[in-house]
Amino acid sequence: PIIKTIREGLAGNQIEKLYGILNGTCNYILTEMRETGRTDEDVLAEAQKLGYAEADSTFDVEGVDAAHKLCLLTALAFGVQPDFDSLSTKGISKITATDISFTGELGYKIKLLGMAQKLNGKIVQSVEPCLVKVGGPVGSVEGVFNAVYVEGGFAGPVMAEGRGAGAGPTASAVVADIIDLARAENRNVFGVPVGALEKAEKAGAADKTNRFYLRLNVLDQPGVIADVSAALRDHQISIESLTQRGRSSEQPVDVVMITHDVNRAAMNEALETIRQLDVVQDDPALMPIEEI
Repeated sequence: PIIKTIREGLAGNQIEKLYGILNGTCNYILTEMRETGRTDEDVLAEAQKLGYAEADSTFDVEGVDAAHKLCLLTALAFGVQPDFDSLSTKGISKITATDISFTGELGYKIKLLGMAQKLNGKIVQSVEPCLVKVGGPVGSVEGVFNAVYVEGGFAGPVMAEGRGAGAGPTASAVVADIIDLARAENRNVFGVPVGALEKAEKAGAADKTNRFYLRLNVLDQPGVIADVSAALRDHQISIESLTQRGRSSEQPVDVVMITHDVNRAAMNEALETIRQLDVVQDDPALMPIEEI
């Protein structure tokens, strides 16, 4: 339904930003992990039995399905040629119960978001796990539900929400297309002839600015926080808050930091430095915080 909303209902608007939950399977998995404490493997197996996930779930959990959808919605919303290769994609396969617990304590939920927006006249696209506010419009979308938000233009913010997985919603979408064919409603799929779509000027996801959630699994010994802070300082990154769970002279502990606003490129560079520290025992978890 969001395709017709953008193509027809919002045809007179200049869209600036499009974002949302584009994969019901991932949203279902993250919801069940948070509410039941089960592992992602267990929830995925259940989703497959219920018909919410394919037998080969790679496209779902690695964000590829959401990326395909975002690529087409970007072309539709901005009048540009679909460009999947420029899209930065990261799935939910590395989201852990620890991350879900920490983010919940901080007042956030983890959602796999697809986002496309104009940034200094260029278009940036990304699909990745993000932190959103528990009580916000995106944070309230649970289970197999999808939600797409469109911002910009005379209409103001517009939202479409509905089930994104399962036999019924899939059949509904297919039948809607069949009815269009039966009515001989041969509209241009993207609102204009494909040949009229422009080649977009692209910005990378690293050009965006966000606050970030950073979780590190480190040895619990003096000087660790100083070493990590130095790496962040050297890339002009300041810390808004820091939380450490547990204390152990034998086992690594988790440390979570929330940064102030920082350019993603600088955050990525700092992360590479942090990965080289001997005290860091596992690959850091990094997710942007989206104020939506």
